[in-house]
Amino acid sequence: MTDDHRTRTDLPDDPPASAALPATDAPRDAPSTPATRAERRAAQRAAELADLARRSDSTVHRVPTHTAAIGQVAPAPSPDPAAPEADARFAPSPSNPPARSRARSSAGPATASAAASAAAVPAAPASPTAPSATPDPVDDASRTPSTETAGDEPPSSAGPATSGTAPHTTRRQIAHAARRVASLGRGNAARLLLLTVVTALAVEMIRASGPLLDHAFTSGVVTAAVTALVTYAAPALAVTIVAARLPVNGRVVVGAVVALVVWRLGLQGLGIAAASGSWLGTARYGLGLGGAALAVATVVLVAGFASGTRPHPATELDAGRAGPRPANGRMVAMGMGLGVLGAAGVSLLHGTWDAYWRTDLLGWVAPVVLGGVAVVAAWLLRRDPATPGSRGLWVLGPYLALGVMVFGNPAFVASQTGLSLPVAGGAVAVTALVVGLLPLWGVAGTSTPAARTLASTGRWVSLVLLPAFTAVLFLVPGRTQDVSSPLGWALLVCVVGLAATATDAVRHALTRPAHELGWARLAGASTAVGLGLILPLLVYQLDYDVPLPVPNATVPVAVAVVLAVAGLRRARGGPADLPEAAGTAAGAAADAAHAPAPGLRISLPVTAAVAALAAAGAVLVSTSATPVAVGDREQRLTVLDWNLHYGVSATPSVDLDEVVAIVRDSGAQVVTLQEVSRGWVLGGGVDMASYLARETGLEVEFVGAADRQFGNAILWNPDVVAASDVARLALPLGAGPQNRSTVSATFTPVDGDTSWPDGVRVTSVHLQHREANTPTRLDQLGTLFAAEPVAGPYLLAGDLNAEPGWEEIELVESHGLVSGQDDVGDPGDLTSPADAPAYRIDWVFGAGLEFQRVTVLDVAWSDHRPLVAVVRPSGTEQE
Repeated sequence: MTDDHRTRTDLPDDPPASAALPATDAPRDAPSTPATRAERRAAQRAAELADLARRSDSTVHRVPTHTAAIGQVAPAPSPDPAAPEADARFAPSPSNPPARSRARSSAGPATASAAASAAAVPAAPASPTAPSATPDPVDDASRTPSTETAGDEPPSSAGPATSGTAPHTTRRQIAHAARRVASLGRGNAARLLLLTVVTALAVEMIRASGPLLDHAFTSGVVTAAVTALVTYAAPALAVTIVAARLPVNGRVVVGAVVALVVWRLGLQGLGIAAASGSWLGTARYGLGLGGAALAVATVVLVAGFASGTRPHPATELDAGRAGPRPANGRMVAMGMGLGVLGAAGVSLLHGTWDAYWRTDLLGWVAPVVLGGVAVVAAWLLRRDPATPGSRGLWVLGPYLALGVMVFGNPAFVASQTGLSLPVAGGAVAVTALVVGLLPLWGVAGTSTPAARTLASTGRWVSLVLLPAFTAVLFLVPGRTQDVSSPLGWALLVCVVGLAATATDAVRHALTRPAHELGWARLAGASTAVGLGLILPLLVYQLDYDVPLPVPNATVPVAVAVVLAVAGLRRARGGPADLPEAAGTAAGAAADAAHAPAPGLRISLPVTAAVAALAAAGAVLVSTSATPVAVGDREQRLTVLDWNLHYGVSATPSVDLDEVVAIVRDSGAQVVTLQEVSRGWVLGGGVDMASYLARETGLEVEFVGAADRQFGNAILWNPDVVAASDVARLALPLGAGPQNRSTVSATFTPVDGDTSWPDGVRVTSVHLQHREANTPTRLDQLGTLFAAEPVAGPYLLAGDLNAEPGWEEIELVESHGLVSGQDDVGDPGDLTSPADAPAYRIDWVFGAGLEFQRVTVLDVAWSDHRPLVAVVRPSGTEQE
């Protein structure tokens, strides 16, 4: 066969080993010691990939014998071994290699070394249909690998070798191939680590934007919505500033990562300024929202960069293979998933109160460590060129929305499943292992029909299970019901399944033919990601002020459907465009080498580190402080009531240690709270109930109101009183817009005090907030008194959203309850807003007991001021 009839021109006959590596590129010093185990293993891996590509491509690119009828020539039989002189003139020589060999040598030492390392592997037969003579045993035994072809043409096309000795792979070639493969491994490790850490930093800044956007709600719902949309559409501007008219290579990524880290540390400093009362603290509002936009832009830049296809020593031999290579979707899916869960692990280490809001030294540790790791990982990749990557990056928006709201939110997991926060932290650790190891499924290729069928089935499984897990998680538990233990564990399985199927959907969606990713395309993708992230969160939260025509639980379900459908999309192109659709083993091997998924040795350290963070956080949140010691109580019970505005102050800021200090300093044995957040996005994802209980040493009972992440709570000192007969009550929605609830419990002294023989019944309540909703509030109070009739000592405390003289107050007093503030306090003390009080809407009522003291604390941390009431049994002598 002549060269004109060869179907492959990129795999020439193997030259002698001495010619495989140009002398100018060979290492100067060749150690006499044998190659190390790591070098031999790396060279063997490159050789196996090259040999697999050659042998399997020969089955695809053969010319069958029947094609002679349409002008093609069938392969000729092997030449007669007795006539080597006749063919020797066609054999390549070191001084005059054929054109293809010269082109191959100019490709660089990596190509040559990979070819040399695979030269000793016999090639597959050229064609099963080509006529062949039975080889002479002597000739067959004397034939060396240098006389075999590369696997894509019959042996006759190359002629016999010019040397009677077999070529061998030199120590220099093995060392060079090993360094080449090892460098690619280090590059994959750096990319996975960079994507994980940058995503973790971004998730923290996205969570922090919730309390900042809540500050905009004080100006109205429209203002808040516009602020959110502008903030998360701005990543395009950030990409333009960082990478305008530049190829998105390693140096651009370094610049973006450094900018993000510097911005994040600057925000930490501004938090300290805000705590000290400096006017610079107010700048954190605007700069914090700008940081969220920069974080999204950096994640998209890094994801696009990490999804790029890079040359591999084995596949450089296959450079002529037509068609675009698939982008590295596995790398992006794994890095994003581990990043979201890594942020959850760091949050658990801080008790779910993010370092972003802390002003002590501990608040600096996480951003400094994560920022340092991100900069180092980016610096290791600074020499990497811009490469084609995935164009489906918009799916990262819905994925981040589910991550921030659900599986990367330990407080949400705990409140939604009804399990404790330590159990939720353990679930995050397990989820990290699943998400980190799941993308490795199918890394070896899907060349068999059964494997391809299984991969295709996996897409449809994700389509069904992802929305199903989300629907069960949001629709089954209810708002106020106490979740049983079996149901809680079943919901926990749904959380893990949701994370796994969402990550798998991202993997499928991004494993598409790679295309050039310029800064303009990435700028558009970053805005799509930002809007895809904020729109579900915004719509879900707006339902509590502007009710949707459908339950807002359908919003995350719709997001899951969109993500699942995106994972079903198959790339257009030939069968080799996707590893899952590869028609041959060669296509799968070449694709896997161009877009290598992180192997176990690369992904396992990062996965284990994330799981360890979450596990350590779970252990940390299982500890508890000692409650404040109470001396001689003299038959008194101190109660503190406070609307916490889901942990957000007017600054805006989230300072839970300030709340802990106020509760402890008050000496309260019972604490009634409203607007307690357990994973609410607008509250920064904090589990306030668990944090306050742990840091004060109190025990807690929580009931959901708007949802299971926002409601009322009662805390008590177990060394002083014991709680019993806990009741949760859902109140009528009425004119809305937000569901409300109450939680009640009976408290009796633990020291045998007989002055409270039946204990004191205490209720924490929060009524509808709109001023015109008096009929709704009256209906809610009627429901409360029907479920909790006033009998014996009773204390009703909470935010009634009603002022003195209103019908709601008259209804309460008609049931025999007395306002403690009007009885022994100052009726002129107002409670809301905290920074400039204008209304008195927070109350403490009692019946069957006597108020000794009621005080409105001059505290502006929340948007309400707290009340402290000291009560004693009726008929006892006061001090």
